Amino acid sequence: MAKLKNVKNKKNSRMVFWVQLIIAVILIATMSFGFLQLGGSGPVSSAAPDFPPWIAGLKIQNYITGEDAKKQMSNILSDETTTFRDAWIAFYAENAVVWIGQANSESEADRLLNVIREKTKSAISSVPELKLQPVNKKGITVYAVRFGNQYNYIYQRYDKIFWLSVPYDKGEPFLNEVMDSLN
Repeated sequence: MAKLKNVKNKKNSRMVFWVQLIIAVILIATMSFGFLQLGGSGPVSSAAPDFPPWIAGLKIQNYITGEDAKKQMSNILSDETTTFRDAWIAFYAENAVVWIGQANSESEADRLLNVIREKTKSAISSVPELKLQPVNKKGITVYAVRFGNQYNYIYQRYDKIFWLSVPYDKGEPFLNEVMDSLN
């Protein structure tokens, strides 16, 4: 019995590893694309008007806006035909990323949030330890999941979808500051 449990634990550990690896590859590809879109100029000296220069002690490193950010958001929702009206992506230190996609309406944003939630649930369904947990933050339902040492938060505010990926130890403070400053 103990041997069977040990084999099951090893199998779950491998699955968690692969899910973490896939998410890391997505984050690295997204960040690399963002840097290439800015011509490889490296870190910027000031933040975009909508992004604070610091969130939870993490300094902004780079950002993309407009068509480039909309393309990234569409890549996240690859099978969706919806085009965001506008989009912004900010890259902060320690691989923290803030994606904001503005839909054409609040109902469209609600639909997109459901698509993202379902895709996330599907991606983590093979690992019983990973669950997309709804939590109430400042009157908004935020969906949270921890992948290894990163937290991912997804929520909707009016016609905007927010997706945050942040180091575990900065999770709550980062989420709170984003919710306070980027509405």
